Amino acid sequence: RAIRKANEAYNGYIFVVPQSDFTNDNISLNNLSKIGAMAKIKTVKNYENGIIKVTVTGISRAQICSLYMQEGVYYASLELKEDIELSPEEEAAYVRTTAKTLENYIASATPNIPKNVVDRLSKGIAASEFTDVLAQTFVKDPKRQIELLNELNIGKRMEICIAYLENEKQIDKIENEISEKVRKKIDENQREYYLREQIKAIS
Repeated sequence: RAIRKANEAYNGYIFVVPQSDFTNDNISLNNLSKIGAMAKIKTVKNYENGIIKVTVTGISRAQICSLYMQEGVYYASLELKEDIELSPEEEAAYVRTTAKTLENYIASATPNIPKNVVDRLSKGIAASEFTDVLAQTFVKDPKRQIELLNELNIGKRMEICIAYLENEKQIDKIENEISEKVRKKIDENQREYYLREQIKAIS
């Protein structure tokens, strides 16, 4: 209903906001992120099982001031929020540091990165868009995603991204070490089994 209403009455504009408590199905101001995104609907795809896939383009961060439901659709009054900008020198330093962290993470974790994301990052984009692309593509922790959404300071958003990527890199390293230990143990057990079978055959 909300998607149809947005297309019919609001020229495709919609407000997207995540729940802050994923275990609570009740929609209220207390159960939503303080800040969400004003967006415009790009595509809507309906599946036979009733699932609807919606693609949107983000426009601006906005804070919910009030929320109410009418005819099965939630409406909200919003206050648009502006990013807290960095100086040109700070922005360049933050982007350079974040890009280096991202390169190291990709080299160690080899994640599957969509081509459109690679194209956007390689063209050179503003720091604000850079952090949002990182959050959408690489940050999988819902709590960190909400933290990034609510942070208006671009520098702090980049710091959150850097810390997250560094932590994920360490986790990947530990996982690889565990996998290697398990593989060696399996190989050792297989060798022992092969030797036992050979001894049985000789006997």
